Amino acid sequence: MKIVYIANNRIPTEKAHGLQITKTCEAFLNRGIDLLLWIPRRKQSENLKGVNIETYYGLNHKIPTYHLWTLDFLMLRSKYALPEILGIIAYWLQCWTFYFSIFIKLLGGPRIRLYSRDFPIIALGVLLKYPCYYEAHQVPSRIVMKKFYSAILGRVNGIITINNQLKEIYHQEFEIPLDKILIAPDGVDLSRFHLEDKIKARKKLRLNPNSKILVYTGNLYRWKGVYTLVSAMKNIDDSKIEMIVVGGDRHDGDLEKLKSFVKKRKIPRVNLVGHVFHSKIVDYLAAADVLILPNSGLNPMSRDYTSPLKLFEYMAAKRPIIASNVPALLEVLDETMALFFNADDEEDLTCKIQYIIRNKKEAKKIADAAHREVKKYTWDKRTEKIIRFMKSSI
Repeated sequence: MKIVYIANNRIPTEKAHGLQITKTCEAFLNRGIDLLLWIPRRKQSENLKGVNIETYYGLNHKIPTYHLWTLDFLMLRSKYALPEILGIIAYWLQCWTFYFSIFIKLLGGPRIRLYSRDFPIIALGVLLKYPCYYEAHQVPSRIVMKKFYSAILGRVNGIITINNQLKEIYHQEFEIPLDKILIAPDGVDLSRFHLEDKIKARKKLRLNPNSKILVYTGNLYRWKGVYTLVSAMKNIDDSKIEMIVVGGDRHDGDLEKLKSFVKKRKIPRVNLVGHVFHSKIVDYLAAADVLILPNSGLNPMSRDYTSPLKLFEYMAAKRPIIASNVPALLEVLDETMALFFNADDEEDLTCKIQYIIRNKKEAKKIADAAHREVKKYTWDKRTEKIIRFMKSSI
């Protein structure tokens, strides 16, 4: 089987979708699939210049990659603080020139399978009569976009959703038959989680060996719940409890916004590390006493449509997890594997943090249960399901 995975993304990237895309590609290659990744020829950010995909993501396979021409002025947005309208123009210019390059490349080509999580790319493949598989991570909210989706979705060969919530929406709202939809939650590479001793990890990262450390890893968008996360520290008087927040793309300004929030609210013992290479994430997870997943319940992306990569990494890290009680997380976790708090409720999160720090036996119990469960969620197992689904849908 030959697959072309097309992604309109800068790769490597500081954002989680880059890891999800490359790990999916690697898993396809592990299964003997003849795969080629098409991505735009984009300008790279300063901290990732000269970094190759395999090193950054810790891949064992070299991913065959083809770069397509695009007009890319996106980095100018943050470099020169361009007005918002110019940023929007730069974004659409990059998109449409990349789509044009895809169109030229596909025109008259062999009928290989196309796989993408970018709906406009799937629409282009459908119009050119290629077998297409759409990996759905969201649903359109605008009526015009819903009509566009409806016109295309009935002609795709298969839809892969990352959770059951999305499956139900695509089945009910867009009337896609259930046999054309596969649920395939995201996964984790367990080979990267031979965790070292907590003390050794802290020594490596120069962290206090005597502190009780709470860790969050990932992007700092408000809908990720990070403002609720840091606010929970306001009411914790124990000076031995500290929070480490790893992540944040400086080009989006999210890290600076959160720093400003913490400073303005005078929230103590919050260490905002910023972006680190993914290979270093494992060290922070090993150094933690507790891992926190604070998804907001106010945003449908966070509440219903997500399958967070950090969730499976937390489970693999064998550390107790505190998670918000949103439907997307409850599809994977239950009360035996995590301690839940009411989404967006900083006081409840504070209580749960204090509880799990005091109750070491329960903390170990839920960490062990989550670690056993995560074995179901490897990238290879996920991709094996997708390959079977693709073979049955032609």
